[in-house]
Amino acid sequence: RRSLLVAHVRRQVALVLGIKNPESIALETGFFNLGLDSLTSVELRNKLQTSLDCSLPSTLAFDYPTVTKLVNYLVQNVLRQKFFDTVVSKVIEDNNDEQQQLLNNTKELSEEQLVEMINQKFDLFINETN
Repeated sequence: RRSLLVAHVRRQVALVLGIKNPESIALETGFFNLGLDSLTSVELRNKLQTSLDCSLPSTLAFDYPTVTKLVNYLVQNVLRQKFFDTVVSKVIEDNNDEQQQLLNNTKELSEEQLVEMINQKFDLFINETN
């Protein structure tokens, strides 16, 4: 799945910069070395926000100026939160006894324990999909 995200980010950068072959964008080449400027950085952020259905900071391309850095940020911060939200929604949605018991058990956990459990599940999910 990570490779799909890399390809997606490359495509969005290529669209914004008018690069015909997204695969030609090296993973470690700086966006601004490719020709990105402050206006096109906002356009890139907007395209990623729309395509990934998430909120991203206006300084995204400045803070994460390569494909690798941007993908790492998206995986660790954005997609992890979306995964968490999906899991919580699913648990609440599926109101059968087993799910209710799981929900009741998580209420007894501290916030730190719950975050650790979710991080472990997310890491397992990421490893299984790679």
